[in-house]
Amino acid sequence: MFMLSTLSDVIPIQPRHFNRPTHLTLEDAINAKYANRVLQSIGLCIALHSILSSADGTIKYGDGNSYVQVEFNLIVWRPFRGEVLVGRIKGVGAEGIKVSLGFFEDIFIPASELFEGTEFDATQGGWIWHQEDIDLYLDVDDTIRFRVEDEVFTDKRPMTGRAAEEGAELVEDGIPPYQVIGSCSREGLGNVKWWE
Repeated sequence: MFMLSTLSDVIPIQPRHFNRPTHLTLEDAINAKYANRVLQSIGLCIALHSILSSADGTIKYGDGNSYVQVEFNLIVWRPFRGEVLVGRIKGVGAEGIKVSLGFFEDIFIPASELFEGTEFDATQGGWIWHQEDIDLYLDVDDTIRFRVEDEVFTDKRPMTGRAAEEGAELVEDGIPPYQVIGSCSREGLGNVKWWE
């Protein structure tokens, strides 16, 4: 779920920070740039873990900043396929269930990945799993256990090149840069109260 990822970047240090220890300024700058940000094919960056190496800064003509080449480890959240997680239902609809972990909210469980015999009840606004002698409910704010089935990265970088030159607008389509797809179709998954 959590892992270390090694990255390399050139970090600018503004002249007003020259009086601070370089490692503290680099730590603050790396955390400001990467914390709570999704990197394509890497995952959700949580925080800086350690600085592995840094070169001497180079001051470029014009702005006075010192540019430092830094190699560092970031703590990254990226669940693996088959991992079982516990979250809270933040939304339900006919297409499926949206789940939140508190620090990450782009988790979706499609209707096709729910238990067989589960149906959406629009009048109550929740999912019902029909059993022989009882109906089990999945409602907003219920704690849910689910299995990670897939992850989807969507490139949300600004346009460059010809599209940008032609004045094409970036459309905010509501698709998150990183989404986890889950399932609740195996024993032990679903509302945690069902299995107590």
